[in-house]
Amino acid sequence: MSAARTVAAGTREVESLYQQIRRDLLVVMKSKPRIANQAIFMSRSAYNLRRAAERVAGICEWVVFTVEGSLGAGEPTPEVPVHLAEETSTALIGDKHDASNL
Repeated sequence: MSAARTVAAGTREVESLYQQIRRDLLVVMKSKPRIANQAIFMSRSAYNLRRAAERVAGICEWVVFTVEGSLGAGEPTPEVPVHLAEETSTALIGDKHDASNL
């Protein structure tokens, strides 16, 4: 569980690194326009890595929430829309008027 919390907390560091790379690549593109195309590819790669890290962190947050019932101190609890909560509870418990799932 601590690994999931560590990964989920790492998104701030990933965001900081992404912003730093983006700034550095803008400087490179301004100073060396000939390699701007390569810098754009590197920028897109950094963006995609940041998105992957965000998705992994989201999965880890849901693992923590599923196991512990909360995301930890000070973290808001993810809200499940009412219609999804009702569908899930019906699927898990079954409709008491419907005997077809027996």
